[in-house]
Amino acid sequence: MPAGKDLELGIPVTNMSAETVLLRSARPAGAVPGLLRVLSWHWAPCGFDADGIISPGSVALGPGETTWLTATVRPLVSCPAAAPLQFRVTYSVNGQKSSVTLPGFADLGAARYRGCTDH
Repeated sequence: MPAGKDLELGIPVTNMSAETVLLRSARPAGAVPGLLRVLSWHWAPCGFDADGIISPGSVALGPGETTWLTATVRPLVSCPAAAPLQFRVTYSVNGQKSSVTLPGFADLGAARYRGCTDH
């Protein structure tokens, strides 16, 4: 979803385990330097607005539950062709901290946003 010249990108995150998972943080992984910059992220769907207050705090997910990881990114080139974006998510289960890289967007070249004239 476009946000001015920035892109708002979201992926669902589902707890596939039998235990409650505490999602702690997310940071970009796999982004090609110089193509885009992550401005912010939060645990909520694209377009979510809680009166303008969104905190990227922790989220507890029970077995089978899903939430969204949404990031606002700024392309640093005229169009974000071949700009991959994945997320490294830190979480804990029963107090044991771990992290995983989630597949996000392999290629933002198909994204449409204001200011890109190549589409």
